[in-house]
Amino acid sequence: MSPRPNRRRSFRARQQDAHHQQQEERTQKFLKIFYLVVAVVIAGVWNVMETPPAIKEVGIGTGLIGIPGTLTILECTDQSTAKFSRRRCDGDFVYASTGEHVTVRAFSWGTVGEVYPARIADGQAGYAGARGALAALLDIGTGLLFLGLVPATAGSWLSSRVRRGLGYSLTGGGLLAMGVSVVTSFL
Repeated sequence: MSPRPNRRRSFRARQQDAHHQQQEERTQKFLKIFYLVVAVVIAGVWNVMETPPAIKEVGIGTGLIGIPGTLTILECTDQSTAKFSRRRCDGDFVYASTGEHVTVRAFSWGTVGEVYPARIADGQAGYAGARGALAALLDIGTGLLFLGLVPATAGSWLSSRVRRGLGYSLTGGGLLAMGVSVVTSFL
């Protein structure tokens, strides 16, 4: 007969295993909370900083706000940094009703020397028409996409049906809005 292996573990070894398991559970909980906070901060900052101007641009594009006229792009400057590529354009807006000229900040995707149908609101000119309204959807779609991250990172705190539904709807809506915006920017 061979000797039976000792299956009993010492009390100290069982305590250490329980301690390691508790540490692992705490780490997992911390990571879930950390990822949720990061997702909420990203979604919140983007939606606070970028969505209101985009909604204003949609209003200008649809004709709900602003005064009609034409915009000639005078100059565009590249304000790129190591992390971001940003272009700023200035233009000459001519009011349709009075013919008065005003220098304004213009949309960043214009071509220098081109004349565009535009509307002006609060010193900012926006492209008038469907193209201007749809082009602004990129920022709104990105905001929805970031909001779609929140239920995805909430993990076990939401039921899987609610998490999937929110995540799919917000992410799908964001991707659709971004796709429409990118397609219309080439028209």
